[in-house]
Amino acid sequence: MKKLLCIAALLVLTILYVSAQGNAVYKFKGKLGEKFPIMMELCASDISAWGEYYYTSQGASKKLVLDGEPDVNEGSGTRWTLKETVNGIYNGVFMLVWDRRGNYAKNGHLLITGTYFNAKNQQFSVVLKCYEDGYYYDNTYYKSHSYE
Repeated sequence: MKKLLCIAALLVLTILYVSAQGNAVYKFKGKLGEKFPIMMELCASDISAWGEYYYTSQGASKKLVLDGEPDVNEGSGTRWTLKETVNGIYNGVFMLVWDRRGNYAKNGHLLITGTYFNAKNQQFSVVLKCYEDGYYYDNTYYKSHSYE
């Protein structure tokens, strides 16, 4: 019985730790290719990332869902695969380089670069700069830093 309680306590602590790590929120803006401006919001822990993005031409009411994880084979946790879904159906994938621990571009913004592949396997370059970060607590967003 004590062993079972220890395992349960360890599981709860692990869930709380991952949840606390996942409350970090990063807001980005940039482009897919040269002609598709987007806005993206990502939450991340060391083992997963999730969020949403939208094309600025279509507005924030048409958000696309993202869910993914770091490439564990890469080692440093800077390469991420984020799958995009629309109404639960696969719509594309982002293959990104993102170092949340401080990969700052010369202008001081946290930077994401990589490639986006849509469902037709067309590929577009991705360059996103963080303009704000913060965290969620009790379903309320709190801004920590602004980079503009």
